[in-house]
Amino acid sequence: MVKIKYLEFLSRVAELTNYNEHTEARLLIANFFEIEAYKKIFKAILIIQEVEGYLPTEISLYRTIKTDNMIQAIGITEGLKIRNEVNSKL
Repeated sequence: MVKIKYLEFLSRVAELTNYNEHTEARLLIANFFEIEAYKKIFKAILIIQEVEGYLPTEISLYRTIKTDNMIQAIGITEGLKIRNEVNSKL
């Protein structure tokens, strides 16, 4: 059952990325791995994106940095295989 949920999660991350919903994909990752700080960060970025109507360049750079940090944290807690699988869907 856990494996099925994980595969569904990976599929959803890929789907969001394909639909150009990059911030939503990152929020899904933070939610799946229950990383509270990154949940808050990506929710805040979504708010800015909604208010502005697009993602400003500076915020996009910040999102990239925080994504890299989150992916590294996942590698530490979940292992390199999981980290690489998740990262490949972004």
